[in-house]
Amino acid sequence: MSQRAEFDPERLRWELIEKPRDEAEPWATDALPGLPKGCTFVREPLFRRGFPWMLVCEPLDGRIPDPPLDAFPLEGVRFRHCGPASVELLRTVPWAAKLLTVEFERGNTAPINVDRLFPFVGLHSLRRLSFLQDAIIAPEARMLPASHLFRRLHALTIRGAPVGTAILEAILRDGGTNVLGELHLVACRVPENPLAEVLDSPATAYLETLTLSGDGLGMPQKFRAFGRVANAPPLRSLDIRDESPGETGIGFFLGSPIPGGLQRLDLSRSSLNRARVQALAGGEFDNLRVLRLYGNSVGNEGAVALAHSPRLAGLLVLNLGYCMVGDEGILAILESPLADGLVFLDLTGSPASAETKELLKARMGDRVRL
Repeated sequence: MSQRAEFDPERLRWELIEKPRDEAEPWATDALPGLPKGCTFVREPLFRRGFPWMLVCEPLDGRIPDPPLDAFPLEGVRFRHCGPASVELLRTVPWAAKLLTVEFERGNTAPINVDRLFPFVGLHSLRRLSFLQDAIIAPEARMLPASHLFRRLHALTIRGAPVGTAILEAILRDGGTNVLGELHLVACRVPENPLAEVLDSPATAYLETLTLSGDGLGMPQKFRAFGRVANAPPLRSLDIRDESPGETGIGFFLGSPIPGGLQRLDLSRSSLNRARVQALAGGEFDNLRVLRLYGNSVGNEGAVALAHSPRLAGLLVLNLGYCMVGDEGILAILESPLADGLVFLDLTGSPASAETKELLKARMGDRVRL
């Protein structure tokens, strides 16, 4: 399945329905190789290409436990609760050169020693770097884009650290020759001006995946930045969950050049009401394949607008969980091309009648979640 196109219907079905079901079976855990104390497998997801792939490590007695590298193909490690020592420990292990993914999670420790990490030449294969829960501070974020490490990264994730201004200004200043394909800034306090400048610069010439969620800045600050972009990066995936754009913010977004290229959009828990969803349904989303609106007040009117939108007829995944979609909205979906075209429809928490839910399950089977 990993060799299929990202939005191949069979691959999507495997990733969203069959694989999670299989990973929940007891045999999946029983089949895992044994790990030393201080190591556990990452479970989101547990398997990639059929194998466990990433470890969470908590150093014990000043050393990193040795994983059984003959039992599975180690691709990544998340260092948890180890602060500055994590970088020094990483220098001592013979398998650092094979890591594709490295994540630092601060927990209750001090930030990591990034001035030792950024010049580190042992991470020859590194493609994805993450700093989670205050594992990086603003002065360190300003150092990163100028490092040789950044030049080779495909994906950078920063979560739960107020460094949005620092990292964007540094990328704009020093990241002009990078090949960054993914940028994930979650709860980083991303402001309008540097965001608009970065998205309109050569620094994001290869950027296909962007996450700017969790700030809750409201209308129109972050969303106004989209409306200022003239030379948009080649974005295919945009995650702006947990925001509050308002009608004006949605207008800036829909009026930008970004929606037309998107294949995946996540606006979960973004204070969207029926009117804002109806506006979205009229957007230029001809290429959109995955739309997540979980936790918004979509209601029946919003669901009807989505079902009737010719711009959304190509959707393969639609998440309307806890969106207050009842009988009228579900019947509109059943009467639209979406009923046969969707690989997965999430209507968890729907207040629809039992009769309507039975009709939906009879039509869509395990492609719908209620």
